[in-house]
Amino acid sequence: MKIKEKMRGMICSLAVATVTGCSASEPAMEAATSATHQELRNCQVVDCPLPGDPPPPPPPPPPPQPDPKKFRTVVIPTVWVTDKVNAVLAATVIQISHTDGEELPLPGFRRECVANSSPEYLECLSECNALPPVQIGACRTWCTNNLGTCTSQCHPVASSTKSFVRWGPAAKLLSADTPCNATTCPACATPTNVKSLRDDELAVPVYRRDMSVPFGPAWYIQCRYNRWRFEFGYMFGKQTPVQVTSSPSGISFRMSGSSGSPSVVCENAPDVYIDDLAFDLTFSFPWFGSPFIVADGDFEGQLSSSASPVVDFLFDLESQVHDKVREIAHARLNRPEYVALYLSIFRKLIDTYLSEERLPPIAILGQVQTGYDGLHVSYWMQ
Repeated sequence: MKIKEKMRGMICSLAVATVTGCSASEPAMEAATSATHQELRNCQVVDCPLPGDPPPPPPPPPPPQPDPKKFRTVVIPTVWVTDKVNAVLAATVIQISHTDGEELPLPGFRRECVANSSPEYLECLSECNALPPVQIGACRTWCTNNLGTCTSQCHPVASSTKSFVRWGPAAKLLSADTPCNATTCPACATPTNVKSLRDDELAVPVYRRDMSVPFGPAWYIQCRYNRWRFEFGYMFGKQTPVQVTSSPSGISFRMSGSSGSPSVVCENAPDVYIDDLAFDLTFSFPWFGSPFIVADGDFEGQLSSSASPVVDFLFDLESQVHDKVREIAHARLNRPEYVALYLSIFRKLIDTYLSEERLPPIAILGQVQTGYDGLHVSYWMQ
């Protein structure tokens, strides 16, 4: 950079010397010198190209813009959204429990080992034969599991959980396809495409609190959720439609729930009951950036106890329940495959509404926002 600037300075100096030294007459020399000095004053060293430098490339053309005459906005009423969501989420179940209730089987990989002829494995078996007969079986199993030939195999039922989300068939049908083969889990003997949305475990921790007094009695509390269950569409054999409300902060879906009795089983503390249990699932659409849609969840309900409760304990338990439900819901519900599902659902909702109302279809989707009257959608028509 410094060499280039010096060269430019030398060229500018030579230009001055040439003009001032080669003029034939005094007036012409003065005029040329004045003009050259003016050019030098106008020339910024950093912007002055050297002779022979290639010209700078032209700026790229601006991307094509949508035709403003094709821009449209539409408001999809909350009542219409309610009917469609009840159909999409029918038979979806969320359960949180540490005690009893339905168990959801989950597929997964298991490590399977078989015997081999390696010297290490054979030596291990030989050492097992020197043990008392009651210990030989466990010893040989240890040798196989640690020194045998091991592979990971997918099992249709590798584990089970009582805290889960189980999606209904309509929601799964709307999810994107994903490849399935002999190495995936679930596994497919023949490579094929299957729906990406699958039932999932909810890792809900047990509530724990140390209420021991220094130099006093030790008081350690543990509380477990007792069969909190939210069913989209049905509860106790009856239809329980999802209640939908919309506001500028998002569109919310409220599902009534049920629990065992008591609702929370505690050790070293009174059992806890909950009234008007419900789960709120809220979708918001950020104005800028990614992702296009964000899901959050929380529960509703009032905790109480039949046995002279410790107010501080109940308040802390309720706060932690809210915090954990929100934390787990946000982390789980915003996984990429779930976000893709939400986008697919809302896009299908918008397309269906436009079709039913005989409005122009979408060529380019713009912004989706929420208001008290429903979904506000902007787009460019085809």
